[in-house]
Amino acid sequence: CYRKNGNLERAITELYRVIDIKPDYIKAYIKLIEILKETEQKEDILPLYKKDLEIEPKKASLHAEFARYCKELDEHNYVYRFEAAIAHTLVGQTEKAIELYDELLKRNPNNISIIYNKGYTYKMQGDADIAIELYKKAIQRDAHYDAAHFALGMAYLIKGDFERGWKKHARYLKQTNRN
Repeated sequence: CYRKNGNLERAITELYRVIDIKPDYIKAYIKLIEILKETEQKEDILPLYKKDLEIEPKKASLHAEFARYCKELDEHNYVYRFEAAIAHTLVGQTEKAIELYDELLKRNPNNISIIYNKGYTYKMQGDADIAIELYKKAIQRDAHYDAAHFALGMAYLIKGDFERGWKKHARYLKQTNRN
């Protein structure tokens, strides 16, 4: 109601209170982002998008919106390109996602998040062989990257290599139970 009355600063304060009380209430984040865009408070928006993505990590429209916002700031920004690649993967535009991951890897060839997500994109595309190679590459760079071990096990299972697939899953479960 504060927003309707033109009191945007009060609306911002009240929305932050709602978020403090109920940190998983996504609608409060969305409304707050809208108001912050109106009031040109761009520096406060990025952490809100990140929190939204923590709450709903698989929501493709949220990744796409975040990517558009980052592009407004700087279309050559690493975060924009990474989020855009994730969004393209989630909506089935795997070729575009792979293109973006390739661009990112040219600048940062050892980034395990990019390598892992590119593997996931290939898996979504139905190419388990390339996904396996990328997951192995991510694990070579960080042997404790549990998500890559899990994904590698899944890719092996997709290919019908049950021995390696279950072995990777056993390793993943052992590691995650330890943590």
